[in-house]
Amino acid sequence: MQGERDAKDSQGEGYEESLKGILAQLQADLQFDEINFVCGRLSDFGMDNKKCPHWTMIRDIQQSFAESYPLGAWINTMTSMME
Repeated sequence: MQGERDAKDSQGEGYEESLKGILAQLQADLQFDEINFVCGRLSDFGMDNKKCPHWTMIRDIQQSFAESYPLGAWINTMTSMME
């Protein structure tokens, strides 16, 4: 899932700018501004933030970024029962 490594490596502060950069790069590469996207929000696996200190921060950023973009949406992902 996109964002897991960022959460594990405590890279939450720069995550929103990275998402904006990805979207801008797609728009430029495709020469099309009205891109629809769906973001799979990180699961609830790391909600206690013990192993991944930025897990909830990344989840919040994913949700707010998708909600702030008119053609964006987000969905929850589930923690595997085998974890």
